[in-house]
Amino acid sequence: MSISKDRWEEALKTCIPIEAYEAQWPEAIKAAKETELEDYIKINRRRFNRWHKRQPWKESQEWRICTPRDLDEYWIVLTEYWCGDAAHNIPPLDDFARACGVTPVYLFRDENSDIMESFLTNGKSKSIPKLIRLDKESLEVIGSWGPRPAPAQEVYEQLMLSAASLHIVLEEMQRWYNQNKGRSVISELGRITVG
Repeated sequence: MSISKDRWEEALKTCIPIEAYEAQWPEAIKAAKETELEDYIKINRRRFNRWHKRQPWKESQEWRICTPRDLDEYWIVLTEYWCGDAAHNIPPLDDFARACGVTPVYLFRDENSDIMESFLTNGKSKSIPKLIRLDKESLEVIGSWGPRPAPAQEVYEQLMLSAASLHIVLEEMQRWYNQNKGRSVISELGRITVG
């Protein structure tokens, strides 16, 4: 399914900047009170804040090679507060975009299922975060990225093949993100935005 220019215009009006995304997090926690998502939303807020504060990717070789650039694009990121991959990937993605002259905006996946359906991972999964790059004039899709860097996706797929428990999957993914420190996000975004 292709998204029309009118639908992209509508989406851009409802997107929020990172500051609003962060400011609305307490409301998301309150709305999830006493549900299975509450703990995920709380821990993801801590992870997001930690990455956003430390920004270890800015000390990496990948950062020095990949930035800055001047991109004339819209970057829309489909996300949800409960998503662990979003908590790890949005801070370096946001920093990289800003270094390239782009102010990324955020759109909630569950409120925009038509857009999500057009950007499924492996044609079947509604995995997020999902970056969608649009040409500023035509609003045509230039490309997309996500839900996680390729090396993290390999770890995830291996865990799924081994029928690992959810606890093990979450633990191993957390370990991968802690060791990688956002470098793979920066490297991959650098590759897809060249030329």
